[in-house]
Amino acid sequence: MWMGVFAFSLMAMGYGGLQAWYVWYQSNHPINLSRYEDRGALVLSHDGSFQHMFAAKDGLFRLKADVTKVDKRYLDTLIAFEDKRFYGHSGVDYLALMRATGQAIYNGRVISGGSTITMQVARLLEPRPRTWRSKLIEMARADQLEERYSKEQILGLYLTLAPFGGAYEGVRAASWHYFGREPLDLTWGEAALLTVLPQSPTVLRPDRHPEKAARARDKVLARVQSTLGISPADLAANKGFRLRLKGKKDGMVSASTALHLAFRLRQNKDAFDTVKTTLNANYQQGATDIIRRAVDLLPKGMTAAAVIVDSWTGDTITYIGSPNYFDIERAGAVDMVTAKRSPGSTLKPFIYGLGFDDGFLHPLSLISDEKTRFGDYAPRNFRGRFHGEVSVQYALQHSLNIPAVKVLSRVGAPRFAAELAGVGVTLDIPGNKDIGLALALGGAGISLEDLVRLYAALASDGKVRPASFKGHSEDIKGKTIASATTRAYLHQILKGVSPPADLMPSGMRRHGRKIAFKTGTSWGFRDALSIGFDNRWVIGVWVGKPNGTPNPGHFGARTAAPILFDLFAMMPKSEDRQIAQVIQPSDRVKTHWRVQDLSPLQKHFDRPPLKYLAANVALPPVIQFPVPDSALKLPKGPRKLLIETKGGEGALSLLVNGEPVSEIGPLGRVWWQPSGIGFHRLTVVDERGQSAQTTIRILP
Repeated sequence: MWMGVFAFSLMAMGYGGLQAWYVWYQSNHPINLSRYEDRGALVLSHDGSFQHMFAAKDGLFRLKADVTKVDKRYLDTLIAFEDKRFYGHSGVDYLALMRATGQAIYNGRVISGGSTITMQVARLLEPRPRTWRSKLIEMARADQLEERYSKEQILGLYLTLAPFGGAYEGVRAASWHYFGREPLDLTWGEAALLTVLPQSPTVLRPDRHPEKAARARDKVLARVQSTLGISPADLAANKGFRLRLKGKKDGMVSASTALHLAFRLRQNKDAFDTVKTTLNANYQQGATDIIRRAVDLLPKGMTAAAVIVDSWTGDTITYIGSPNYFDIERAGAVDMVTAKRSPGSTLKPFIYGLGFDDGFLHPLSLISDEKTRFGDYAPRNFRGRFHGEVSVQYALQHSLNIPAVKVLSRVGAPRFAAELAGVGVTLDIPGNKDIGLALALGGAGISLEDLVRLYAALASDGKVRPASFKGHSEDIKGKTIASATTRAYLHQILKGVSPPADLMPSGMRRHGRKIAFKTGTSWGFRDALSIGFDNRWVIGVWVGKPNGTPNPGHFGARTAAPILFDLFAMMPKSEDRQIAQVIQPSDRVKTHWRVQDLSPLQKHFDRPPLKYLAANVALPPVIQFPVPDSALKLPKGPRKLLIETKGGEGALSLLVNGEPVSEIGPLGRVWWQPSGIGFHRLTVVDERGQSAQTTIRILP
């Protein structure tokens, strides 16, 4: 009896000492969650299909998980097999620990483990050698974890950190790697496999050792069958050597077709390390295949990029920065969707659009395509020919250069650049030079992404919105780049551009789809572009070399347009729908034009209206820059703003807030130094008293 009391006293003293040591250790060693907090990111398509997974900083694929992110079959199997008293103990299961210790002493080797799931979490957070001292620390940590976190939170730590073979940790990363999906709808066999893998992740790795993995899985199923009530039919269906793993061609070892976008969005992950994009997996893969086939036929070093946007939603559904991210010869890692390159002639529709909105231009306006100099600038047409007097419609459809430069001269290059900046599209001006008329022919850099945004505005309601990769929020209204009338004009004109018959896919002719599109070629054949839209889809294609060297013989109509039409042939034809009448008011604008409908100001671009000729006076002055209601920051240095004007008779005067400031030079330009920040009213007056006025805001 006394021996029993003595033994009990020793056990009580030992337990008390252990608890005292727990308290001391926990107070001096706070829990370190750095491994848990170091996680990667999962990028998915709109339908939830896999795009790419990024590793954590330590190089392991690890995603946050908790009980809401896994199938109940897996949770039940895990608890039943690993720690059946998980919800009853306080971190350490002393009964299991004593059983495991006794078995080890009796057999001379470890027969079963005594670690609870909480103790395993402690080891996963702070990996240590397998020693008795480490086991004591894990017990202290388990007690500490149980005091601080709920059972569900502790399970979440385990589900995030448990090893599953190779570079994959956590049940979500493992499920994507082995099964190609989230662990939300697992079979009993899959649940059992994921349960047993952390016990020996290298030996049981199913993609390396399928037979061993299958035997271990069946062992788990046999042990938990009665506990979990698995039917004999389910047991039979989930046993055997077949593991039903995801094929390599579909699994995570395959290269993503949207790696460039994945890299852009990886930091925008949600609370569960997931980025769900607007990409359509089928169209993304189909477009990538089309681009790859086209690039295979191009000379060494050339590549291509493409973007497809749904104009009904504004979402980007296909994003190809290059067809192969890992192609070193073609600089595949460079994202040519965001690269600033010359747009060639693809901005011409928006130049004419300003003329339409200003009211001095119409598709039937006549304009002279003839040799013309603008100071020291003498543009030429692509093929070196002049066409005489043509309509604006003809000039745009045939991408004549001189008419476009003339219209830009009337609109004002700084104003045009400011209009683009006002809708969120910033041009890259080479060498910080003044914005000149070469802008009409691609004399400034712009990204393919921004070009597609501009054309998407033409295709829908005229508002330019930020690129949407995760879905637009309803409060993003966008800023208008073109009125309904102007969009109707440009729709009709660009739909009249006929692709060469031998380049037009037969599927396009069969469906009778009408594409509004524009091509562009930069100086020296460095960039070939084609941008187009139909009733729903907006597609942009760029072809060239990422290093910007010339590609003789490759231009927009020959090289980029065929790819554009192949991409349109892949997309389903979209019939008109009711909402299109709301987002496309241009459909309700008159599109059958007559010369009789033109105002005197619109009939001849190069000749002033008769009323001005009769009075022998010039057109009224126009303030080309700054544009009305703009908010501007002054440039560094002189802190002055360049005012640009056009027209007027005789000398022009600048008034600011009603007070005369200075005369305007013969080129229609004057530098003005604002008296301070805030709103200012600018007025330009010519010698006949004709005036123009605008209000701007100077920012600090």
